[in-house]
Amino acid sequence: MKTYLKEKTGPVLLKIIILTAIYTLLRGIFYACNASYFPHVQAICFIAGIRFDLSAIAYLNIIWCIAVLLPIPISNHKIYKTICNIYFVIANSLGYMLQCIDIAYFPYVSKRLTFDVFSYLGHANFDFHTLLPLFLAQYWYLLLLWIALTICLVYMCKIPDAKLYATCKHNLKTICGNTLLYGIIIFVVFSCMRGGWQLRPLTSVQAGKYASAQYTPLILNTPFTLITTIGQTGLKEPNYYNSLQQAELLYSPIHTRYECDIATPKVKNIVFIIWEGLSQELLQYYYPSQPDYPSYCPFTDSLARKAWVYNGIANGRRTMEGIPAIVCGCPTLMESSYIESPYATNTIHSPVEILARNGYNTCFFHGAKNGSLNFESYCKSIGYKQYYGMDQYPDANDYDGNWGISDRSYLKYMAQVLDTLSEPFFASVLTLSSHHPFKLPKDAGNYTYPQGTHPMHRVSAYTDRALSEFFHTIEHTSWYKHTLFVITGDHAYQGSYRPNNNTYTSYLIPVIFYHPMADTAFYSREYVQQTDIMPSLFAYLNIQQPMLCYGQNIFHRTMPDMAFNYLLGNYQIFYHQYLLQYNGEEVTGLYYTPTDSSLNYNMVNHSDTRSIQDSALLYLQAAIQSYNYRMIHNMMTVKQK
Repeated sequence: MKTYLKEKTGPVLLKIIILTAIYTLLRGIFYACNASYFPHVQAICFIAGIRFDLSAIAYLNIIWCIAVLLPIPISNHKIYKTICNIYFVIANSLGYMLQCIDIAYFPYVSKRLTFDVFSYLGHANFDFHTLLPLFLAQYWYLLLLWIALTICLVYMCKIPDAKLYATCKHNLKTICGNTLLYGIIIFVVFSCMRGGWQLRPLTSVQAGKYASAQYTPLILNTPFTLITTIGQTGLKEPNYYNSLQQAELLYSPIHTRYECDIATPKVKNIVFIIWEGLSQELLQYYYPSQPDYPSYCPFTDSLARKAWVYNGIANGRRTMEGIPAIVCGCPTLMESSYIESPYATNTIHSPVEILARNGYNTCFFHGAKNGSLNFESYCKSIGYKQYYGMDQYPDANDYDGNWGISDRSYLKYMAQVLDTLSEPFFASVLTLSSHHPFKLPKDAGNYTYPQGTHPMHRVSAYTDRALSEFFHTIEHTSWYKHTLFVITGDHAYQGSYRPNNNTYTSYLIPVIFYHPMADTAFYSREYVQQTDIMPSLFAYLNIQQPMLCYGQNIFHRTMPDMAFNYLLGNYQIFYHQYLLQYNGEEVTGLYYTPTDSSLNYNMVNHSDTRSIQDSALLYLQAAIQSYNYRMIHNMMTVKQK
């Protein structure tokens, strides 16, 4: 037994210790590259992370441990050892590769990769032939890091083991003792996999026990979040309320009547301008108390001063989450977006379909390759009669070499198409140039764009100029003066001007209602989420058709202002200038955002904020129960008149 412990178990334990140390090193690199997202990091994030690292290491190496620790003579054979070593290198190299990828990918989604990323890639129709070299060129240092760590794994295979064990005698006593030890060790490995012997196996949600939701990505590691979310594609029915009916007495997604308390100009047409990555940070308008705040988007700022502007909240962190929220009123309160989820085939009567039935000519514009993100199929399924993608664009020479037709050229084309449409029309456009790799397109011209403090600032200034030219083109058309323009972001993108990037600031987007003939302009600090846009539009247009939408009419509120989103097992509700965080079982965070945008002062269960906490939680639980039940039971429709 002593020989088995020393010759077999000892080298395995040493390798696991080295693997754990490397995971901690990768966590340090992850933090260093994304430090702005974790402004007040504490040592507990690294200490608690070891528990999740051991779980991931056990998942990746369980087969190797079972094979290499077998107390039988064949386990000492050279070929057998070689096979075990190959598995060890491949499995752990894959784990390192995922960690390196996430170091670069994290700023785009603010969470660790989960298994739904494979569904996302399957739907996205990415041009890897074009984009992969760009990513490798930008993140070459991560490629070198991965190669160095893989070489380290190869050298770890040279750690000597089982030389004496191979020559020792194996009598019945030795065999029984070694087998018992083998069973105990494998039991320990399985214990590491499940994170201990608590009632439920370790999941990403449990990282919230050690730090606030903002810091859980630092505690977690990518192999763990990917492995533990395999197969997690379905929602569960919560029982916060006794029934769906009881939950929807407090928060109902069914809208049957729309009132508008604001005088509105005559509207015939609607144009949604959904700007890739548009965050409040990019508009000077949102910072009136900071006269020196830079103006990255001067034209959009000028529109905002003549419009109805709201404190917008994104319902998700990706384009595939933002589009269903904006045009269908469907947020993402689950791991995968609605488009990628198993509920994507649910029967729905979308607001776009209702507009089409009311005589609107509906069309969606997106300059990316047709099939990108599966938007063409999705848009047609929800009622857009026409889809204009890269295939419909007349000049392939305007391709930007990355994602599609650059915004300046594409918006000119869109202006031409809109001028041919019969009225009334409802048109939506999703821009694309303000996106990684943040390079100015070839049609940028000699115009001087502000550099800013992040590459996103410069390309956003380019899109702002493209939008300026679009408006200058259409303002002379016959339909311009009776058209409502709604400008918002598909999601927020965090630049580096802000001193803090967290689960509050990373959801702040503009929501702008602009009508050329409106004689009033104002800014409201009330929260307006993306799902509020469609019911508010129906009130603006006085379309009295029933609709199922997880938002509210902001022009005639019947509930407090609020917004919902979800990220890696944690729900958030923005409510009365507070942000409440909830893991499905208990409230983990409560912050007063006007004075604590950095989310430093957690007021959970404080006596002076208990009433606001309880009220926000009731609304959030009602929304979750309604959303999950209706998704699971395919009840995303309401009877039409």
